[in-house]
Amino acid sequence: ASPAAAAEPAGELDRQQLEISSHSESLTLSSSMSDSTLTSMPQSVTDLESIAPTAVAAAAAAVAAAKLAVTTTANADAQWEQQFHTDTVVIANYEDEQQEDKAELELDESSKASAASSRSSSHEQNGGSGGSGVGSGGGRGQSGKSRATPDESLAIIGGGAAGGAAEAHSSNSSDVEVISVSAASMCSPVTPHSSRQAGHTSHHHRSESDSSFLSLDEADHSATLHKRLVETKEVLEVREQKLLQLNRENMELRDVVDALKAQLLRSEEARQSNQTDLNSLTEEFTSRIADAERRFQQAVKEKELLRKQMALPSEALRERELQVQELMREGERMAQEQLKASNLLKKLRAREKELESHVAQRDRRLKALEDESQKLRQKLNEAEESGRRQSEAVAQLTKAAQRFERELQQKQREMDSIAERERSLSGLLEAANRQNSELNRQLAASAAETHEAALSAELAAREELRAALRAAEQAGSEEAERLQATIEELRMALAARDREAAARESALREEARRAARRLEEAERRADELASAASQASQPLLRQLESLQKSHSAAQLSWEAVEDQLNAR
Repeated sequence: ASPAAAAEPAGELDRQQLEISSHSESLTLSSSMSDSTLTSMPQSVTDLESIAPTAVAAAAAAVAAAKLAVTTTANADAQWEQQFHTDTVVIANYEDEQQEDKAELELDESSKASAASSRSSSHEQNGGSGGSGVGSGGGRGQSGKSRATPDESLAIIGGGAAGGAAEAHSSNSSDVEVISVSAASMCSPVTPHSSRQAGHTSHHHRSESDSSFLSLDEADHSATLHKRLVETKEVLEVREQKLLQLNRENMELRDVVDALKAQLLRSEEARQSNQTDLNSLTEEFTSRIADAERRFQQAVKEKELLRKQMALPSEALRERELQVQELMREGERMAQEQLKASNLLKKLRAREKELESHVAQRDRRLKALEDESQKLRQKLNEAEESGRRQSEAVAQLTKAAQRFERELQQKQREMDSIAERERSLSGLLEAANRQNSELNRQLAASAAETHEAALSAELAAREELRAALRAAEQAGSEEAERLQATIEELRMALAARDREAAARESALREEARRAARRLEEAERRADELASAASQASQPLLRQLESLQKSHSAAQLSWEAVEDQLNAR
């Protein structure tokens, strides 16, 4: 009965030893995974910190380009207003010239009316003198008086024509020479005729031959007066034609003024619409800059918090490693006291198989991580190719090759830094693989040492175990309870760490989804701006090009943030 009672506590101790070893290895594996996660997370925060200023600078450049477009539009509106003012002054001057031409025409019409009245009175006087025949001196005196009236009318007409010629010369018209010639022809015979009339009127006693000579002279003067009136009528017709032409030109200029006013109104409406669009874009980019700054500050805070969290788990892991080492030493001492070495070997083999399965599972995880890294690299290459295509398209539209080359070089340096970080991550992954191999070798060495210790303990403890079995049973039960409590605490701590890691992973995935949605929204807005660019004017085209550049920079930064979040 005594050996059977001793065998049961030994089996219980063996089972507890195996559980302790299993939990210690699980704790070591989870701690190594936590270390790798914490090592990669500050790298992602550093990437976000380096990308955030670039995005802020690109948004500030877009706002500056929008302000430049507003200034250009204002200058164009000022030029349109100045041109409209100049056209208004020209039209006012033309209307003044037209009023002067109308005044000249009215003066010519008054001269024509006075000439017609003078001609009618001259015909009446000529008829009276022909009816009297050869009469007395009183009759000749009447005839002489009637002849004096045409001379006075000719003098009036000549003076009016000369005044009209002077006014026409002051207005710089084309018919100055015609009026001057007609006035000269009208004025030149007046003086000798007046002198002859004075001579005729001074002698009241003439013969019949003198009366007939005077009648012929009056007929010549009437013909000359009629000729001059015809010339004056021709000049008036020329001026009427010129007035009609000036009226047509005035109507055309009024149409041009109306068209310019309509064009000015359309340009003002377009300017107001452009101003509204620019204000909305400025507000949008201001909000984006503020959002980027808030995210940058939040990333800095998260970085500091992660640094503090990294310091705490390192100390906890060292304490746990010490506890695990102590538990392993105690387990080895208890294993040396066991009687059934064969059962221990079987369990150790089973544990070895489990460890091999864990190693295989870890290898599969590492392979999956490598596949995911390869996919991320492929996505990064696709993103780089897409960025290059977009950059080339923008360069063809803007024809600003020099500035684009500088931006492309900057993006290339960022891609080189990302590639360098990927190489550093690959180095960390290789270091983790080497550490895993070292742990496997240590585990194999520990298993061999445990096996040898168990065999030696089986031979040495056969005689000693019977004497110390009862005391060891009491101590073993107490030690088992203490170890069970410690294992339970470690299990709870591991569960809490797993929950924290799951919550952090879900938060990061949600952040990645939000970033993807914002990226899609930005792409949609960029497509809308691109479709509206063909209908805009040149200042809007320059503004659209600057917005496309800023959008490309923001898209690259968001893709980098998304890749970093996926890498986490």
